[in-house]
Amino acid sequence: MSASYTSYPAYMDSQIAWVGEMPSSWHLKKVKFLFTIKKRIAGSLGHDVLSVTQRGVVKKDIDSGEGQLSTDYSKYQLVYPGDFAMNHMDLLTGYVDISRHEGVTSPDYRVFTLDDAQNCAKYFLYIYQLGYQKRFSSIWDRVLRI
Repeated sequence: MSASYTSYPAYMDSQIAWVGEMPSSWHLKKVKFLFTIKKRIAGSLGHDVLSVTQRGVVKKDIDSGEGQLSTDYSKYQLVYPGDFAMNHMDLLTGYVDISRHEGVTSPDYRVFTLDDAQNCAKYFLYIYQLGYQKRFSSIWDRVLRI
């Protein structure tokens, strides 16, 4: 059984060979123009400290003394629910997720938002997470071959 899709009233050439024709109401944009990088420095203490992990954006237990700790979390950047947070610094623990928490995270991480709510944040999250998995697995494969 084949899937049946509704046709659009008009199509146009996308000018990209592998895309071909696309609905004439669509617009092509580079992904970098769909997001805004946020660099909101907290400026004060008292915020939950967040960490970007393979399990997502989680609240860090700073009382445990585990992991890297800062002497001044006021220089960390604010993260709000719905923000993308990306740890691009560490191949093994680096990851990206959409935060469910409000707090602060390392000023070295990337925090960004999707500009248009009509775009699907979960789709972009899937693409970014897939990119991390592919990058990690290709490097791991090379390490195993050495």
